[in-house]
Amino acid sequence: MTFLKNFQLLTNKIQKQLKWKHYLILISIILIGAILRFCQLDSKPLGIDEMITALFSLGKSYQDVPQNILFPLFILPNLFQLESTSNCQEIADNIINQSTHPPLFFCLTNWWLLWLKSWPQTLVWKLRALPALFGIVAIFVIYLVNRIAFSPIAGLMGAALMAVSPLGVYFSQEARHYTLPILLVSLGLLGLIKIQKSLEKNQFSLWWFFWIIINGISFYVHYFCILGIVAQIITINLIILKSKLRYWWVYFGFSLTPFLLLIPWISIFLQHINNPKTSWLSSPENIAPIYQTIIAWLLMVIAFPIENQPVIIIIISGLLILGFGIWLSLQIKNRMQFLCLDTNTNRAFFSLSCFLVCVLIEFFAIVYFLQKDITIAPRYHFIYYPAICCLLGGIFVSKISKRKPLKKIDYSALIVLFIGVISSIFVVFNFAFQKPYHPELVVDNLNQSSDSLIMVMGYTDATYIALGLSYALELQQKRKNPEDTFLILIDSSLGYDLVWQRIAQISKLPKNLWVFAPGLKRIGYPQILEVNNNNCYINTNQYYRVGIPYQLYQCN
Repeated sequence: MTFLKNFQLLTNKIQKQLKWKHYLILISIILIGAILRFCQLDSKPLGIDEMITALFSLGKSYQDVPQNILFPLFILPNLFQLESTSNCQEIADNIINQSTHPPLFFCLTNWWLLWLKSWPQTLVWKLRALPALFGIVAIFVIYLVNRIAFSPIAGLMGAALMAVSPLGVYFSQEARHYTLPILLVSLGLLGLIKIQKSLEKNQFSLWWFFWIIINGISFYVHYFCILGIVAQIITINLIILKSKLRYWWVYFGFSLTPFLLLIPWISIFLQHINNPKTSWLSSPENIAPIYQTIIAWLLMVIAFPIENQPVIIIIISGLLILGFGIWLSLQIKNRMQFLCLDTNTNRAFFSLSCFLVCVLIEFFAIVYFLQKDITIAPRYHFIYYPAICCLLGGIFVSKISKRKPLKKIDYSALIVLFIGVISSIFVVFNFAFQKPYHPELVVDNLNQSSDSLIMVMGYTDATYIALGLSYALELQQKRKNPEDTFLILIDSSLGYDLVWQRIAQISKLPKNLWVFAPGLKRIGYPQILEVNNNNCYINTNQYYRVGIPYQLYQCN
């Protein structure tokens, strides 16, 4: 008896030590994820989409931006002052009339900025800190999903994959509404797994109400969340059918309840999806959406320098990414069967896989039936990104013994995590996922001379107004003489002949005149522009294109 008692005490002691080790590893994973997300947080300039977030979240609108008027860059900080009297209703009104997004993220960011008003950090840091925090919380939620769905070690692996995911770090360092819906989708999957467990026992769970509320909220953060809602509803109903429940119709009714929470915003949603501002999404080019989707999957685990790099770096990085992708696909293929066949994990695997497949079907239905290629940008794949992390977390520990889960992480899983850390470092230091239209590169070109400068930005819609502000804000921060630096936003929707006429009326004569002309070909730039009754001559050596063209004129 004494021997058995001592053995029991020893067993309990070992179990406690293992539990402490487990949670110590979890804390370490979350800490690593936090470091990667907050490192260099405000080192990169605000991109065009982030500028839109800044304007609306500060309580401003496009009407507050001077248009067709020359103004010095040193007044820009006044434009980016937080309106202390702004409220969510005003922000929502601006969003309804001037954007194509739901308002909740912008309202939350406004409250966040009000709370941080006295903090000494930069506006860029404050804007990005909230998405970074959402990204960190999502790591913990993925741990919970996988712990319940598969095992504690799968929870750690899923959390680790999201913590070091280059796409996850990119999302978290963007002042945009991506990490919040990622968090909400993750919470929705948590509710989904809990509901699945209760249905297996033929029991009703309070997790239904949690799941309904989370999905309802997600719609007011990003419209793509409706794809996730539909996918979860389909998955739950397939689980109900498989479970052969007596009162299946009751559960079926509950599964449709999230749609009730969407009703107050449906008319605005329909108005937004039919808005001409969404026309920038091009029609699909043959099988391009398929390989664009595969690229997005790869970017969830690996991102090496390719953008604006020497050819040799591009070739090496491309080959490494391709080789890693082939190796990873073989690893997944060899391991997935263990997760499918294990009676302890196959039902959760079905739920997460079904959600993923349903979202992908919705994606390609939009692409090929509605002719809107939403696969073109990796960021749009955020809606099923949590499910990928969960499934990979389960797959990479599916062969691990449950008796000693902390001592059986094999080299394959470690390689994936190591590649993720390296890739995330590339993201943090701007070697991967560079900003569209490259504001830092453009400003370096503009800032070659310290002479007086006027930047002209032609615009046909609010997107180019935001782009002009992105360049101007970065230029204002880097410029030695901001008092001699000016911006003018000129409406170019009626053609550039009117733009040249408006430039001729500018009251100041700069040494350097930079003209940004979206939609204009190089041959469309005139050789001479008149400014304030003086001639400015084109410098053919100073023509650039970064999605839009910009040209230097030098004035006498």
